Amino acid sequence: KNNYGDNAATLWFQRKVLSGIRVRQISSYYGQTSTGAVVREYRLGYGTSGARSGNELPSRVLTSITAYGLGGYNGGSGTHFPPTAFTYQALDNLSTNEHLCTQSGHPYGRLAAVENGYGARISLSYEFPADGGCDNGAPYVHQWRVATKTVTDTLTPARVTSYQYNWPCYAN
Repeated sequence: KNNYGDNAATLWFQRKVLSGIRVRQISSYYGQTSTGAVVREYRLGYGTSGARSGNELPSRVLTSITAYGLGGYNGGSGTHFPPTAFTYQALDNLSTNEHLCTQSGHPYGRLAAVENGYGARISLSYEFPADGGCDNGAPYVHQWRVATKTVTDTLTPARVTSYQYNWPCYAN
């Protein structure tokens, strides 16, 4: 058990996850249907995100997707493309200070980068809104939002997109 009740573990850390997706080509001829050849398969890798302490639970995050060609994974001997990798940045999710949102707590992994395995990368940075970024309901939730997206590859200079927001997307 933890401070948030028996069901909190299922919210932060799923024990069962989708491990892969298999695409088959089903053929039907003269009334006979085959089981189909695997033409593509995607294997999903998972890890944990967020620095946890005490009775806080880790959250499961998708860390990679590996695509396999004709024949699929095939017990690990299938031909695959470089995996797409996902990394996360632990940012505080809750605050105990209702006016400033300055107290830290319950770090949760926000997507920080995606790499395609061929040298291209998308990186994200986050910020608080100008009003402090806190929803003043209970509990006090940090309202992170994407500040910049940086796209890099092996052929062109980095491209940075900055995001600006006119008002918070939540109501007080």
